[in-house]
Amino acid sequence: REARSGGNLTVFGRGFDGVRSVDVGGVEVRIITQSATEVTVRVPTLVGGTYNVSLLVDGKGRSNADVAVTIPVAVLSVTPDFVSVAGGANVTVVGYGFLGVGGTRSDASVSE
Repeated sequence: REARSGGNLTVFGRGFDGVRSVDVGGVEVRIITQSATEVTVRVPTLVGGTYNVSLLVDGKGRSNADVAVTIPVAVLSVTPDFVSVAGGANVTVVGYGFLGVGGTRSDASVSE
């Protein structure tokens, strides 16, 4: 499964009517909806990568299935299009998955 940070993730299975908590990448997340066969949660702010999903069910314990979610990484735009080789220009990279939701960074480097 793939989901963006801050988006929704639905896990399908059986016996979910007693889900007490859900962790994504070791972070407890908010349960939005749940039924006996599915649980929908809000994905936490995580950098791009693959994270285990774990459910704690009343009377049954923690899930043991290998369920994971992948947070994708994508660059949507880079501005400006051209900069001086002398350096010193501010470059804005817009996308998702590389710093979490709303992150900024001023110490990044670029190499060829």
